[in-house]
Amino acid sequence: MPGKISASGASSAFGGKELRRKAFSERFEGKAKINKTADFPLQAVGESDTAAAAVARLSLGDKYFDKTELDKTQAIINQYSALKKKYPKFPLVIGNDENGNASVFLGGNQSWFRLNGHYAKYFGGCGPVAATNIMANLAFKNASVAQKLGFPQWNSSQVASMGEYLNLMEDVYSVVTPMEVPLAKLEADKNKSVTGFPASFGIIDANFWKNAVLKYAKSKGIDLKAQSLDRDFDGNNPYDVKKLEEALKNGCAIGFLNLLTALDMYLMDGRKYTSYERHWVAIVGKEGDKLIISSWGMELYLKYSDIIQAAQKNLAQSLNNMTYFEAV
Repeated sequence: MPGKISASGASSAFGGKELRRKAFSERFEGKAKINKTADFPLQAVGESDTAAAAVARLSLGDKYFDKTELDKTQAIINQYSALKKKYPKFPLVIGNDENGNASVFLGGNQSWFRLNGHYAKYFGGCGPVAATNIMANLAFKNASVAQKLGFPQWNSSQVASMGEYLNLMEDVYSVVTPMEVPLAKLEADKNKSVTGFPASFGIIDANFWKNAVLKYAKSKGIDLKAQSLDRDFDGNNPYDVKKLEEALKNGCAIGFLNLLTALDMYLMDGRKYTSYERHWVAIVGKEGDKLIISSWGMELYLKYSDIIQAAQKNLAQSLNNMTYFEAV
């Protein structure tokens, strides 16, 4: 469950590596406060204009995007355009990675909770981040949802700043809340560390997660309909693939809990990135056997055949653990 930060992105325009690490680590220690980004008129004339305007808007008020990165705008535009072409309705987030490099993230990263000094949230925050990605996905598709979430600009710009996104992550976490251990949480936040007794057990009940997402949306005046993709413990074919592909075709991100079996996660070039269990991700695409996911703000993929094999070994693995939402 602990988050990871992508090291992808444009090269830094300032200082050496140690300076960059120091500057960003200070932010991770909570020395920088979240400020909602200043309003900036976004005119979606074209992808390049939209991304350039977003970068300029970030420089006005976002504490997690360094002004010295503005000469790297073209690299940001290239990243943004490539991802937007593949995932036109999934949230893209512009900010700095842990090395201080400007980057475009595919959705949120639970590591960002550390920017506010919240280490327990960082440790068990994958479920709330997946829920945030779902809500932002709906906002990028629906102007009314974007307005009610408080980020009307998302519906026209198709991009968010890290500060904006972290604000939404914190808000979603207040309702889509994992099981936390109070004393361990206090120690983790105080010591800025997640070693020792777990401060959070995350969200391991897919039905709880689904209902919490519905509850959060309702608190914002947003009515959602949830659709689960399981097939009643059919171990040979536990998910409705046709329904999954149709949801993705309609621009719906799908929340997925890998609960009982560690699954290999791959970079898009085919290299294995890591293995994980008890982890929430958002499914954003399907290419043959590849289920493309957003996890830790990265574009990764799982093998659908691995998921089927895991479900055959543990039938409970496939109960209501793939869910998407539609505004009604």
